Amino acid sequence: MNVCVVCIIISYNKFWKINCLIKEMVIFEVVLEGVKVFVSTLWELQEMRFAAILDDVVSMAITIVVASVSCFLATTTTTEHNIL
Repeated sequence: MNVCVVCIIISYNKFWKINCLIKEMVIFEVVLEGVKVFVSTLWELQEMRFAAILDDVVSMAITIVVASVSCFLATTTTTEHNIL
């Protein structure tokens, strides 16, 4: 074989290996992007779930406080009327 032909074959093989490596990197980047979107979607769903739970807990706490104050005021008022 001629030296030039060997150089061309070696150059082509290096180009082919680099081209394959670039393709693999692009595929890896696409997979990572998909995983990123999947994880961010799960995270947002969890945040929505926790926000809904927090809203429910706050609503229950307000209901309990209002009911407790109402009962306290009712018993205090009743006791004051009985004393008088």
